[in-house]
Amino acid sequence: MPNKIELGILQCSWKSAKLSITEYLYSWKFLKLSVYFMKTLFLSWIFTLVSCVLLAQPDKYSKALMNAPYITFEERTISFKEGVHPAAVILISAAESDYIKDLKNWLKTKYAIEAKKNSGYYSAIGVVIAEWSTDTLNFYYITDKEGDAVRLSLLAEKKGVYCSQKEHADVIGKIKSAVSGQVKEFYIKYYDEKIADQQKFYDTQVNDFAKLTKKKDKMNSEVENHNNAMQKAEDQMREVNSNINASDGNIKSLNAQLQQDQKMADQALKEAETQQQVILAREADYNKLNASGSLNTKEGEKVMKDLEKQRGKLEKLQSALTKANEKTTKSENAILKEEQNKTKLLSKLQDLKSSKDKHSGELSDLKRDLESNESDLKDEQKEIDAAKLDMDALKAAKEKLIGAQ
Repeated sequence: MPNKIELGILQCSWKSAKLSITEYLYSWKFLKLSVYFMKTLFLSWIFTLVSCVLLAQPDKYSKALMNAPYITFEERTISFKEGVHPAAVILISAAESDYIKDLKNWLKTKYAIEAKKNSGYYSAIGVVIAEWSTDTLNFYYITDKEGDAVRLSLLAEKKGVYCSQKEHADVIGKIKSAVSGQVKEFYIKYYDEKIADQQKFYDTQVNDFAKLTKKKDKMNSEVENHNNAMQKAEDQMREVNSNINASDGNIKSLNAQLQQDQKMADQALKEAETQQQVILAREADYNKLNASGSLNTKEGEKVMKDLEKQRGKLEKLQSALTKANEKTTKSENAILKEEQNKTKLLSKLQDLKSSKDKHSGELSDLKRDLESNESDLKDEQKEIDAAKLDMDALKAAKEKLIGAQ
């Protein structure tokens, strides 16, 4: 049976274990949250990067299409299956995947043909396309990348013989005519897509230019505010400096007044002390006469009268001394008040200097930002002009293609 101490130790150990487990779980949760946050941040960065790349117009196909393409076939002999056979070949300025998708859709929609891919080529075996021939045909096509374009090779097999321009001009002519129409329709749609992309890019540049212009206007407004604030601070500093100079003048005048008041107070004190000595001498004479019983004599009356006179004079001198001291104290208080006022003015001047320096620093930063903004605006304008030229070139090329027979 464990005693109380052993039970206490066991309880403490269990609590420590629970705390350790809890800390571990919290650490694990924090780690999972950190990983999730980093993953989200990375994906966001990738999305932004991809968006920027996608907006980097025009792409290589758009550049190629700025000159209207020629829809012309040429006959070549190509290696196909186990031999060399004639083929109608055309070069198309487009992404291979985009053109193949459109061609397959066209064959399915127009002729109900679903060509099957086998060994690198597409084939439709035993099809009857009245528009091309009344006979059954085996139809093949191959696409290959050629630089930034796609090369389409068409082969038609009739009654076991591969059709050529020389031997089967009618069939080959109809096939080329039909596919030329498909290529032209594809180009028109492709132009529309590229022009739309270029329009988005152009609109983005215009929007960015508007944002930069708005930012410039805002910064110019801030520059004006900082200049006004600095001018106001300078005006206030001049006023405060003027008040400080006036305060210095006041303190100087008050100190001169104080010295004069102190001299008057010292003189009044000296006169009162001298008068006090005179009264003491007269009181000594009075005491003598009083001791000898001679106060009722003429001499005694004279001493008493003079003593009373001297005491009245002392009262006046003491009153003058009190007034002189009060005036000195008043001057001292005035100096103290003016010095306090000057201290406040100096503090206000320092605050104004700090405020001006702060506005000056922010103004310098704004001017640097404005220079950078001006450079960005010039670059953005170049992007806009280039995007407009590219878009106009695509539109003109499209119109030229449409007008071509």
